[in-house]
Amino acid sequence: MSLYSPADSTPADRHGALGLIDSIAVIIALDSITKSVGARTLFADVSLQVNAGDRYGIVGPNGAGKTTLLEVLAEEQDVDSGSVRRASGVDIGYLKQEAIEMRGRSVLAEVISSAEEMGHLEAKLRRLEEEMASAEGETLERLLSQYGRAHERFEHAGGYSVEAEARAVPGGLGFSESDSSPPVA
Repeated sequence: MSLYSPADSTPADRHGALGLIDSIAVIIALDSITKSVGARTLFADVSLQVNAGDRYGIVGPNGAGKTTLLEVLAEEQDVDSGSVRRASGVDIGYLKQEAIEMRGRSVLAEVISSAEEMGHLEAKLRRLEEEMASAEGETLERLLSQYGRAHERFEHAGGYSVEAEARAVPGGLGFSESDSSPPVA
């Protein structure tokens, strides 16, 4: 498995470049991490520092540990040894390779769907709006109260900006705007 940075078009050798995460520019740092699955070591003594604005591609044959590394970065798996440090407030995400579930949906739709809670809140708001249209009296007051609480949660969670933010994510992953619209085959 190799890690490539488009900045230099050569394998990125950041071993020993960890340092402390005391700069806002450092997003994530790996220090001598090792990960094994059973008796097989996927990677050993890997060190890497990812700074804001860095772009990398992870390439390698099936079974080399690419997905495992992404899962380590996203805190979905622990390392056997070494340390993984993230700048505070940083969330790491990736588009999982099981794209078969996306079939028929656009990249943009997939990114938006990852905000499931937002989708549930938006659906609840639409349902409450429909119910309020024909409600009266105490029923309307109860629905208005429920709507107010749901709307506050939706707004607090960034509900009005989720589509704009979702439209920015594919571009950050290297997809063009035209790549984001057609359904994934």
